[in-house]
Amino acid sequence: MEERISTLIAGNPPEDAQKSDLDTWGNYVAAIARDPNASSTLEAAVFEDGKREVRAALTFNTGGAKRVQATIEAAKERLNEEKHQIFERVLMFFTRSDVRDAPNGKRSGERVIIEEISKRDLAIMYASDLAKERIKHEIREENDNVFKKGFVVDVMSLTRNDKPVAYKILEVHEILDLPEDE
Repeated sequence: MEERISTLIAGNPPEDAQKSDLDTWGNYVAAIARDPNASSTLEAAVFEDGKREVRAALTFNTGGAKRVQATIEAAKERLNEEKHQIFERVLMFFTRSDVRDAPNGKRSGERVIIEEISKRDLAIMYASDLAKERIKHEIREENDNVFKKGFVVDVMSLTRNDKPVAYKILEVHEILDLPEDE
């Protein structure tokens, strides 16, 4: 714990820190950060032959605790940032369709699977009117079942905590009839 707190005071969160780790460390320093005259000492001690030997010690005060909290908040923001990656010409198929329109850049009521990115079905959004019109035409006006079609698309995969959370359809290249399951 002493090493973690000292790196957090220096403004360096551990690369592998998860939200639960950050919460634990934040809770540890919360009382010290609130009290303007507080301090805390962490010691790692061993007892050999009845004698106490301190192997490592860290003392920090209110200022250090506030630096820890600021470092933790910045690390949490980075964890919560949505990141994206573009995939070109991947096969997408619907698990839920919706005839209504959602504004470009907003999640629609539709869900799709793109196995090259994730086995889970995720919400989609449209980056352009052209992509939206091409897919909505298949949903609304074609007599074929949209669930039996594959769409070759360019997508932006939006991720949070390194897990895909939604797809933004950039371009529709081709629409295929999927083979029947036997």
